[in-house]
Amino acid sequence: MKFLTLTPSFAEHPMVKIDVADSQKPFFVHKKVICDESTFFYQYFNGPTKPGSIVLHHVSIETMRTYTLWLYDKGGLFVNEQIGTDDDFEIKEELQFDRYGEKADEKPAKRLWWADLDRANRVFGRLLDLYNFSTFYGSPDFTKDVMKAWQVFTTTRKSYPCATVIRRAITEMDNSAPLYKYLILCFVNYDIYHIPCDGELSKLPASFLADVLVSSMYKGMAG
Repeated sequence: MKFLTLTPSFAEHPMVKIDVADSQKPFFVHKKVICDESTFFYQYFNGPTKPGSIVLHHVSIETMRTYTLWLYDKGGLFVNEQIGTDDDFEIKEELQFDRYGEKADEKPAKRLWWADLDRANRVFGRLLDLYNFSTFYGSPDFTKDVMKAWQVFTTTRKSYPCATVIRRAITEMDNSAPLYKYLILCFVNYDIYHIPCDGELSKLPASFLADVLVSSMYKGMAG
């Protein structure tokens, strides 16, 4: 287990407190670290009143843990990407940094929307939450790493998200979002015409299927 080690100069920077809706213990993050990576937090914490805390009502503990770890670590989002089994694709969320860099052993106070999905789709669900967080709070470098993690998981596991994940993704982003376009590409490469109509495909929204069909036709014409 790796813990945050601060250099003397870095430790002198002030910290800000971030509360999330389902946590009883706040996250403490260095102001410079989070403001350098997020336009939202930069504008908020450097506003006229310069607040030192914020409450994120719609952010889960898991999402905030992963983002906090990424802010300091900047490594991949997966603990191990080498073997490629579902268990190896465990998303980093074990560290929660408080004022002293200590690990907080806290469990979510409420169930999450992806909790009852199978192992692979729980990974997709987690990544979707991270993607939506990164785009809403204006953290483009984190968005890129989440997209990379999504692509690594998709191509290595040869897995595609289930209808539950797709439906949630479609309701939370427009069709110009990079992740939406990537989902379309995944289904096009999966060869939509050979998916049984009574399978997962039939559970997807018509607008998404229409985009997949159009993209499939363009791919066919280009080929």
